[in-house]
Formats: sequence, structure tokens, C-alpha cells
Amino acid sequence: MVSININGLRGKKLELQAYLQTENPDIVALQETKINNSIATNELIPDTLGYDIYRNDRTGNGGGTMLLVKTHLDSAPVKILENGSESIWSKIVLQGKQHYIGSWYRPPDAPLDQIQLLKDQMDKIKKLGKANKQPCIHILGDFNYRKINWRTKLNKDTNTCLNGSDGQALIDILNEASAEQLILFPTRESNTLDLLITTLPGQFTDIHSPDRLSDHDIVMGTLRCTIPRKIRPERTSYQYSKGNYNQMRDDSRDFTRDKYFNGHQNNRNVEENWIMIKEFILETTKINVPTKILKGKQSIPWINKNIKTMIKRKNRTHANYKRNNSMRIKRKWQELRRNINKEIELAHNNYVNNLIGDIKQDSKPFWKYINNQKADKQGIPPLKTHDNKTADTDQQKAEALNTQFTSVYTETKYESVPYQTPPVDKMINIIVTTKALGHKLGQMWRMMKFRRWYGSLVAILLFPSIVIVLYSVVSVPVSKVKLRLIPNEVQTKSADKIFINQNNQLVNLTEIRQFRYKSLLSSCEQLKSKGLVQNSITKKSLSHIIVDDRYKVLFCYIPKVACTNLKRVFLLLTGKMNATDPMALKAADVHLTYDKYLTYLDSYTEEEVQFKLQNYKKIIMVREPFERLLSAYRNKFTEKSPYFHKRFGRKIIRRYRNNPKQEDIELGKNAKFDEFVRYITDPVTIETEGLNEHWDLYSSLCQPCLINYDFVGKYETLDDDIDYIMHDLGIDTFIQFPKRGAAYKKKRTKDTFEQFYSNISKLDLGKLWKTYRQDYKLFSYAYPDIIKAADDF
Repeated sequence: MVSININGLRGKKLELQAYLQTENPDIVALQETKINNSIATNELIPDTLGYDIYRNDRTGNGGGTMLLVKTHLDSAPVKILENGSESIWSKIVLQGKQHYIGSWYRPPDAPLDQIQLLKDQMDKIKKLGKANKQPCIHILGDFNYRKINWRTKLNKDTNTCLNGSDGQALIDILNEASAEQLILFPTRESNTLDLLITTLPGQFTDIHSPDRLSDHDIVMGTLRCTIPRKIRPERTSYQYSKGNYNQMRDDSRDFTRDKYFNGHQNNRNVEENWIMIKEFILETTKINVPTKILKGKQSIPWINKNIKTMIKRKNRTHANYKRNNSMRIKRKWQELRRNINKEIELAHNNYVNNLIGDIKQDSKPFWKYINNQKADKQGIPPLKTHDNKTADTDQQKAEALNTQFTSVYTETKYESVPYQTPPVDKMINIIVTTKALGHKLGQMWRMMKFRRWYGSLVAILLFPSIVIVLYSVVSVPVSKVKLRLIPNEVQTKSADKIFINQNNQLVNLTEIRQFRYKSLLSSCEQLKSKGLVQNSITKKSLSHIIVDDRYKVLFCYIPKVACTNLKRVFLLLTGKMNATDPMALKAADVHLTYDKYLTYLDSYTEEEVQFKLQNYKKIIMVREPFERLLSAYRNKFTEKSPYFHKRFGRKIIRRYRNNPKQEDIELGKNAKFDEFVRYITDPVTIETEGLNEHWDLYSSLCQPCLINYDFVGKYETLDDDIDYIMHDLGIDTFIQFPKRGAAYKKKRTKDTFEQFYSNISKLDLGKLWKTYRQDYKLFSYAYPDIIKAADDF
């Protein structure tokens, strides 16, 4: 038995099909399928896999459960257990006993009353069985109880008794039903959310997590029993290509002459005539067309032996990672997972392309595949009506179509048709130079200052040549207009692009970009002359560069530099997200579940890497290094982040705190900022462990002296830089980059900078400066105010 929180079945159908084909589990419980009744089941899980499928779709967004049971188990749905909960049940008979199997989903914010629906279901099952007999119940699902320690049945954070909403109500239900929960390991981060509940705990073996298809681990257990094999009926298939059609024509002439038109045809009614014709056709087909016996083939044609081998290897790697909690093994598992997903998609595309290529010779396989992908077996799929309801039945579809046709066939009113004028040539592009605009702005500024609204109106009338550029600026009171001054040292002779950002500010990003670009080149030349630049691009850097082939862009992501929001944008560009707003993608899903949809440069061959580096636009975003370091500390050590607490917090407290409490060492939650700084600057850390990507150097993550980045953006001017990039790529018309501040719950990092760094000793500040000074030099950041004189270090 397998339980999978799939978190959106449509986007993972190929991955799930490959898993089912390879592992071939008997029973699969799915949660958070996020589908509705407009999507046919065989569109997601083909009949060839050999499952009876039961589903319970949520009416609104999200949620939904599904249960897959192998056809040889002879299952049946249990309608009496439907009670409004997000669950689906089936019944199978094993060794003379009825086993009830359920797939359950409880949302995180569900009220306490909802879990009582599970008690109602278990009570009904008990009544269905024999008196004084323990029923066989197996429940797999995501219950979203984060605080339960299933070994002690206590609150895992406080080691005290639970209250009802924290999971005590579920424990009471299990105790009353003499059932046990068998999953004792975390299934999502440090929480055991996905459960396997049974009244036969002694018959379950090999309980483990083989892999994950979303942000939840898969849960698997084996029920020891004897499974009766269901005999599949043989199917007769006619070989029409080998039929004796000459004999069939002769038989047809004899039939029409001797039997049909025998003088009694007018005495028979239509039904009798039809039966006579049908029986003749079936009889002559049986005699003249050879047949063969078919046994159903339960497989997916594009899942080949190589994919099955890779999936098994991935499962072994995931099990090794769960045992050792090694980041090296985790990265290897993630790489295998990305490669498998690409291999599955490639195999599927090749299969479809081959079908299309052979359609002239034999179109049957192609149309068979198309029919299996239909969302509805009927001619017209479910429709959306004008009041946003779904029309499922034939009558509802007919009414919806009638309403639509009536609305579009209206009487034409010719008086509203505009008079057609002769065609006019398009206006040529306006090129505005810095020098010319500066002169005009000076005159307009004096007029606007003198008469605010009236002055600006006169200025527009006098200088119409720049009215398009300045429209969004002069349409607000002058007191609210902010004109950004361009530094004299970054003036350029070429015609510069003037960009109006979303705050109605004039920005010359061409000049700023050139200044950053030249400054980076100059700094790299100095570092190369001192032998401080690596000879070749590392795999770590390639694994940090996101590739978008459609827009021909490479982006080197750096954690804590708007990384999550930028990844959201690139995920939307893949076209595989069921969203148009970047903020609709949860942050945790961006870095875990959805990461497989992004393509990284390390997945290409060496020749392909060189081609993309030479021909694609290359973008890097950076941030004031000390501020980024503080942001990483606040996010990973002062907020809930169990992995960083265990991986780094324990180590930091043990090494750098005098007389630490045992509780602090075990939890690793309250590592202080000065201890964190000492850990980063410790030579032992740098030599033996290296720096984590959240506080590693820009020169190490993205290697700007070896990769010639076309655009260097900065967090300090993030809004302007992102506006420029998205406008340059042509994606600003359909993607809105999230505004900074929308997701902030606490003070911003720059507001707490002095508070944290004022407690760092001068010695540790000096070590920290030496660690990050290369990043300061490369990207023209002045040394921080907290360091009075950088030369002292």
C-alpha cells in the first residue's frame, strides 16, 4: 500500500505513471489531487496500468482524494461512508475477510469537528461487520497534524499532553477503534503528516519512504496476505487485414437475393429487417475473417527499461538520504530526479512524434492515443456557463450552447459602424538622447515650478516632441514627481534609453548598467593579475544558472537576493504552472516541489553550455554582502527552519558558546549572530565544509570573472532593475513582479543592520571583511559604515 500527497495530479501525471509502471503497487492512495469532474480519470491514469480508480474531488480549489486498486483485487466502492469528508473508500475481500481501505485528506486549517467524520466512518464499518469481530480497516492519507510525536503520543515541541486541535482527538478515535498509526518518521520537513492507520498492525511489514513526488515523502507499507488472482477473460480480436472479402461479397449477393428480397421484405417491420442484416454481417465476418485471442497488456509504451532502472536507482538514493541525512546524497537524489523527469518527458514526446510520423501508414495507434487523452468520452466536453457554473449533463450542455448562440446572433446596428478612413503610415520610433532631454527638462522644470499644473500644461504645448516620454510624470502634481539624477562619471556619448519605472521616475539604466559592467571588468582584471580567479567554470556555478531557451536568457540565482520571487517568474515562463500571478506559488514549493520544472545549465553538454554562454543574455543580481549575510541569519536561525537548526545551529552552539545548555545543543534553535559570524570566518569551516549557498561568495556561486554577465542588477535598485529586465525580455505585459514588502512580516534587514552588527567584536568584523571583501570590490560596494577604516583590517 502506498500513500502519496501528489499536490496537483495534472502536472505530475507522467511522473506518477512512471512510478506506477515501475513499482506496480497494489493499492495507491492520493491526496491533494486538485482536479474536478471536467477531467476524465483515464486522461491522468491510463487503463493499461490495470487499476480500478475511485475519486472524491473537492468542489472548490485544491484538495481532493483518489484511490487506486489493482483490478485483480476485485474491489468495490463503499458509498455508505460518504459523509462530507475529503475521503474515498473501497472494499476488497482477502482470505474471506472484508478489508476497508480509505484515502483521507485533512486540510491544515480544518476545524476540530472534521476529524469526527473519521469516527463516524469507523463506527459505520463496525456495524457493517459481524458482531464482536474486529473490522479490517486501513487508512492512508495526509492528516496535517504537525505537533504529534507518534512514539510518545505527546506534543513533540513541549513533550506535554496534546489538545484536541493538535491531534488528541485523532488519537482518541484510534484508541476507541483499536487502531494504530505506523509511520514514525518525518514525511515533510520535521513533521509526520502522512499517516498509515490500521487495525491489523501485526500484519504490516517494510514500512518506509521510497521517494517523493511532491514536497511530501511517499509512505509505503506491505500487508502480508494471500491475494486471490482474478482471472482475466480472454478477448477475441478480428484480423480484418487478412479477411476473405471476395467470399464475403458472394455471400452478400446470395443473402440479398435469396433471403432478404424473397417477397416477404414488405411484411417485416424495420426491427426485424435490421436484426436479419446484423445477424448476417456477424455470421459472415466470423466465417471469413480470422481471429486471435488477446490478453490485456498492462503497460505504458513510453516507459522503457532505462527509465525503470533510473527510478529504482533514485529510490535507493532517497532511502540512503533518509538514513544518513547527508546533503551530498540529497543533491545526488535531486539531480537523479531532474534527469528522470526529463527522460520521461523526452520518451513521451518521442512516442507521440513517432505516432504522428506513422499516421499515413497506420493511423489507428495515433487516434487510440488521442482518444485516451480526451477529458471526456462524449463529443462535447463539460462547459462553463455565463454564471460560472459547470454544465455536465447533455441537457445542461445543450442549454449552455443555446444561450451562447442566442447571445452572439443579434441584430446588427449599422449606425455604430465607424467610417473607414484611408490607411496611415505608422509613426516612427522616437529616440531621446540624454543631452537633448536635459535641455528640455531644464526649461520645463522652471515652468512647472512656477505654476505646477498650469505651467506643466503650457510646457506640454510648447514642447510636444517629448510629451510621450513625460506624460506619466507631468500627469501628477510636481510635489510628487521624483527625477533621478544621473552621476556625471557615468555619462555616455551614445543615445541612451530613458526608462519610466512604475513609480513614475525617469531612470537611465543604460548608463548605470554600463558603469556596473565596466567596474566589474576592471575588478576582474585586477583579481586575475593577482592569481585570485579560478581557471574554469565549476559545476556549482552551472547548477546555479537557470536556463530559459524560449527567451534565450541565463540567470544566476543567489539566495537572499530576491531569489524566491525571481524563481517564481522563471517558473511561470516554463508554462507548466497553473497560475499567472507569481505570488500564487508558495515559497516552499518554489524551492522543492516546482524546482524540477526549472532547467539548470549543469544539465547540458559542454558544447551546449558554451553555446548558451556565448549567445544567451546573462543576468546576475547581487546585494550588499553584509546585509545579505544578516538576511540569511534572520531567515534561517531566528525563524522556523528545522534543517538549518540541526545542520548548523547545533554545530555553532557547540563550538562557539561557553557552557552551552544541553537543550540548546539538541535543538540548535537559538544560535546568536556573533556565534554565526565566528562560524563563517573560522578557517576550519572554510577548509573542511565550505560555505552554504545562503552565505557563500558571489565570486564562488556565479563566477562573474569567468562568465561575462550582460546585466548586473542590485537589490538596492531591485524594482528598477527588474522593470528593465522584464521590459527587455518582453515579459512585462503578462507577468507582474511581486512588489517588495508584500511578504514582510517583521522589520526589514536594513532596519536591523546596526542592531546586529554593533555586537560583533572588531576582530571578528575584520575577519568578516576579509572573507567578503572580494564581493565588495567586484560589485563596487563601499565598505560598511560599521568598519570605520577598511585599511585597519
